[in-house]
Amino acid sequence: MGNKWKLLLFVLTTIFIAGATFFYIPYLVTQKSWLWAFDQQTGVIGDTIGGIAGSIVGFIAVILTFAAFYMQYTANKRQDEQIGEQAKSWEIERFENKFYNLLGLHRDNVNEVKIGKKLSGRKAFISMFNELKYVYYEIQYCYNNKYKIEINTSASIPPNILYNIAYLSYFFGIGSKSSAIIFDLIGQEYEGFFGCFHQHIIDCQSKWRKWWKEDQARKRKLVNEKEKSKLFKTSNSNLAFSLNIVYVPCSGHTSIYSHYIRHLYQLVKFVDDADEKIITPEKKYQYVATIRSQLSIHEQLLIYYNALSVLGEPWLKSESGVNYLKKYSLLKSLPITLTKDFYKNPEDLLGKENEYNKPMFEWLEIKKRFQELPT
Repeated sequence: MGNKWKLLLFVLTTIFIAGATFFYIPYLVTQKSWLWAFDQQTGVIGDTIGGIAGSIVGFIAVILTFAAFYMQYTANKRQDEQIGEQAKSWEIERFENKFYNLLGLHRDNVNEVKIGKKLSGRKAFISMFNELKYVYYEIQYCYNNKYKIEINTSASIPPNILYNIAYLSYFFGIGSKSSAIIFDLIGQEYEGFFGCFHQHIIDCQSKWRKWWKEDQARKRKLVNEKEKSKLFKTSNSNLAFSLNIVYVPCSGHTSIYSHYIRHLYQLVKFVDDADEKIITPEKKYQYVATIRSQLSIHEQLLIYYNALSVLGEPWLKSESGVNYLKKYSLLKSLPITLTKDFYKNPEDLLGKENEYNKPMFEWLEIKKRFQELPT
């Protein structure tokens, strides 16, 4: 039963009791005088009834006044709730309008990623990931086979420093101007090693140009398939890895990738910063899942390795202390096998579940499903 009907029942009951009492008083006074210390004189009885009736009428008036104020209060409260719900709907609509506009800009950013004349869109991310992996292998080779042997036999550079120098070299590029940026970032402690690595990459770039020229000549001559498929490999001949890109490695990606990654970060941050009174945590997870659905596996790989660098560290610890990659399982479609032998394992860094007890990587779920197939 609603509050309105409860109040009406209360008022009617009060009036009934008061009315019944009012009509019963004359009987009590005239017929049951032994209960009262009154003379059965008309004036006294009338005064008694009038005094009692006046009190009853006053009481009923108070009740009705209270009921009127209460009904007005509930009506105002209901109106305020309706206004609040309408304001909340407006806030959600405004949030979603901005969210989907930002998501549309993200799609535009993906399409605008171009490397030379042949690579654009999501295909470019495949080559960029391939290049990053190549640079990582080259820095390990340079450190172990050149720097520690030819320059500083007592050298001890932590793996995270080596990775960050590799990432900075991939991101800013190696050259007279871009290398100066990296020198400034790493400081004097690692200048000697980076100088060695800088020259090593310059040599690799020269080898790549020579390989590319010869490869194009082979293709023009239409020689046999074996010669056409000759690949550009890493300096470490023991690695079964070849660089499959159509541009000079370590040319830098600040002009094509930095805008993409910054905008994507701001998009996730925009969702996470939303007022939880308007956008609940569950809804936030769904919005970020919509963002995630737009990301190819190589985009997710590059986001992960960007987060491991000093440039992308806010992915793992934002200004508010949130780990966006873990909280929203942003890299859920990331193929774990492509991270093998490439710096840190995503499972070790992010775990298998997020704070909502949702799986961090569906790759593990798919692998489990396969293992459970009936035989």
